[in-house]
Amino acid sequence: MKQWYASVNYGLEDVCAKIIGHHGAKDIKTLDSALVFSCENEINNKCINNLFLIMTNYFCEDITAAAKQLFRKRFNFPKLNGRSFRVVVMDCGKLCAIPAKIMEELEKIISYKTNLSPNRANPDIELWLNRRNDSAVFFMLRMKKHASFDKTLKKGELRPDIVSVMLHEAGLEKDFVVVDLFGGWGAIAAAVIESGNYKKIYSGDNNDACVAHQKNRLKKNKNCFINHWDARKTPLGDKSVDAIITDPPWGEFENININIFYNEFINEAARILKPGGAFVFLTSALDEAQQALDANGFTHSNIPTKINGKNTYLFTAKNNL
Repeated sequence: MKQWYASVNYGLEDVCAKIIGHHGAKDIKTLDSALVFSCENEINNKCINNLFLIMTNYFCEDITAAAKQLFRKRFNFPKLNGRSFRVVVMDCGKLCAIPAKIMEELEKIISYKTNLSPNRANPDIELWLNRRNDSAVFFMLRMKKHASFDKTLKKGELRPDIVSVMLHEAGLEKDFVVVDLFGGWGAIAAAVIESGNYKKIYSGDNNDACVAHQKNRLKKNKNCFINHWDARKTPLGDKSVDAIITDPPWGEFENININIFYNEFINEAARILKPGGAFVFLTSALDEAQQALDANGFTHSNIPTKINGKNTYLFTAKNNL
């Protein structure tokens, strides 16, 4: 089987390992912000940010020495579709440079073996030399690169990899009624629709621009209902919802009591959620979320992670009332 390296969001490695395990990955090893696994074919799941085909791996205490070791390594390049390449060098999570003569020699060897030309500015193919904090070195072919989030997402919109994990944690099924209490720009609703695991989905927000954007984004989808609402008091019926997946404000408020806010919207979640229903959300307000969940009869667990460099917690709760 082929060996693969996937970059994933920090803290969510175990969940992502379960997801790709359902898609045929074997011998999965979790690293900080990455997975290494075996699979005959490429896995294209949204929980993965970047996907690489591993050509060789070894251990080395220094990135320059790691580059020199490549001169002596024996491995086969896969079939490469393109005319040009560049070598990206990473050392302990940061882009770095190796001495010019060593890079030039490495490029010559690769050109000889692949018939490709070096192009450091705009190549067809990227080869990565990645040395991690534990001194593990991976020389890899980049297979999948996510689009720039700055260009594809609106400010505050959840990234697709995070949404993918949230949907997995909710355990969606095709007969589920799903709700996003804080719909924002519609990332969660769009992902639920794409998954096909829902009967109806309700998404709402109190921001006019967000509601208008959601209506336009999701207008072609049946059984998708966009609402202008206050998440603390929705028009949904008691015990009418199978799963709530949402991204409330992360505890950064002006002129609002965060304890009251969390208790109010989690109380609303308890009202509309069926017994045993799943409640999945992100927050940076750990204590407030836990206290409100406890007060409203939820059992819960959380996964510490980081999103945009901020300490965040992915909560999965069950309604027991």
